[in-house]
Amino acid sequence: MMISQLITGIGLLTIAIVAFIYWRKSYFDEERSKFYVIGIGIFFSLVGIYRFLFFYHDFFAPDALGHLLWKISTGFLLISLVILNFIIERYIYRKTKYIITIIGGILIILFIIIVDPNTARIIAQIGSLFLIIFPLLIHCIIAIRGSGWIRKKAIIISIGIIIIIIGTFGMFILEILGVPKRLTLIIGHPLSLLGYIIAGYGFLIDFITK
Repeated sequence: MMISQLITGIGLLTIAIVAFIYWRKSYFDEERSKFYVIGIGIFFSLVGIYRFLFFYHDFFAPDALGHLLWKISTGFLLISLVILNFIIERYIYRKTKYIITIIGGILIILFIIIVDPNTARIIAQIGSLFLIIFPLLIHCIIAIRGSGWIRKKAIIISIGIIIIIIGTFGMFILEILGVPKRLTLIIGHPLSLLGYIIAGYGFLIDFITK
């Protein structure tokens, strides 16, 4: 369980490093491409930090710091998802006029100011699910309506996000149904990492294949 969490964090930061490497490539002649790729890199960096903070929280942190570390790490996750949605609303699907990004920002503020742990957890769970569902819906729409390379890219990203959702929220549901937490973590982390790798490839495929 410890190893799976550690590998997940390393994998996420590796994807971020790949994004930053391609961001530095000289073939970027469009400002739009630069901001898109660096946004994806920041997203994976923050999710990686979230995973490492949670790793420390689960195995090394004293009980007195448990809730504070959980709140900080979950805050990184929510911020990363808001950044991802901003990138999508900025460069992929502009019809929503940044509404999802604004809602995500409001959820982050609520998460920060609410003191009650149970309420904060509910906001974190609802917020993270909401902020991951929107990118999935957008890329499903593109996959259905698009064609050629754009459709292929959208399908890859959609598959990655679906695996991420199964690896996180699916395992959470199994835990509620009585499956031992240790088992759900052992299965969930590698599954989530696989989803992040597939989604990351989809987001960066235009630049990796150049």
